[in-house]
Amino acid sequence: LDFLMTMSYDDLGEQHASMGRFQGDANKCLNDFRMPKPRVVIGLPFYSNQKGTLSTQYGYSQIISWYPRIKPNENQFQSKNQDGSPGPMHSFNGQTLIAEKCRWMKQEKFGGVMIWAYDTDVKLSHRASLGKAMYKVIKQSK
Repeated sequence: LDFLMTMSYDDLGEQHASMGRFQGDANKCLNDFRMPKPRVVIGLPFYSNQKGTLSTQYGYSQIISWYPRIKPNENQFQSKNQDGSPGPMHSFNGQTLIAEKCRWMKQEKFGGVMIWAYDTDVKLSHRASLGKAMYKVIKQSK
């Protein structure tokens, strides 16, 4: 194999795509599959999941349209039903968590990160862009 890419998201538990899942999946690739770190690419989600189900997901740009002032360290939100009433709680990876995951990946010298689904991010020029949060960390020199 040239690379092993692990999703590291779509959890049915408390937090969709937690830091623990990210690190655990990366280390599983090393320990169980014996892949060298530079060949392991760890997945980042740019969408949400409703707690306990994988059937209701929202792209990051949808989250920002509902909550334009969401804080970078927020990883949960209340979705909205079609009639505008409050819907179920969702979790996602905000800018701070995305940056933290990229920092850890880089510090530990893994092969990189991959994103599902990049097209759900807001524009890179937007203050809340996940791509921009990721790029700032990955671009930094050692």
